[in-house]
Amino acid sequence: MSRSELADAVNAALDRIYVGRDVTAHYVDFRWVGKLERGEHRWPSQARRAALRQVLGAATDADLDLYSPRRSDGTGITVETIEARPGSWDETIHLLREQWHLLVQNDKMFGPEYALMGVTRQLTTIEDLPNEVPQALRPAVIRLAAQYAESAAWLHQSLNDHAAGHRRTRQALAWAGQIADPTMTAWAPTAAANNG
Repeated sequence: MSRSELADAVNAALDRIYVGRDVTAHYVDFRWVGKLERGEHRWPSQARRAALRQVLGAATDADLDLYSPRRSDGTGITVETIEARPGSWDETIHLLREQWHLLVQNDKMFGPEYALMGVTRQLTTIEDLPNEVPQALRPAVIRLAAQYAESAAWLHQSLNDHAAGHRRTRQALAWAGQIADPTMTAWAPTAAANNG
């Protein structure tokens, strides 16, 4: 699916889920999908998350790698997310995810060449982690590796290095396939199509 096709599918899903309600305020377009791909939207509205889950066949928001910077404890009271222990694998994964968000912002500020240097360096580090982390954290690391590879793909595409972009897209899809990640499986080819 292209970004436009994904946006259309999300809008159609909104109409199906919320029959009889005016949900036009929740409609998305290809630009919104692009921001979601780049991690600029981390926690879309509940309606948009429900539509994304339906379109991408995900059971939970976590399956889509969507997370709230704050989390509810189930009582309606919002509490801060618990900090990972310094030096733990959880903290390492969190820091690598935050670094990814910063690198994506660098593309807009400094251009794809600058962002690609950082993404490539981090990807080299992440590639070895799945063999080192505890089994329970392996899917999170592989998802992160796929995310970095997909970002490298669209950065290569932005620099008109299509062969490298396609290599990184295949790498992202291979990792996404290892953990059956529906979001990355849908977005990696979308990014390549939109930049190719």
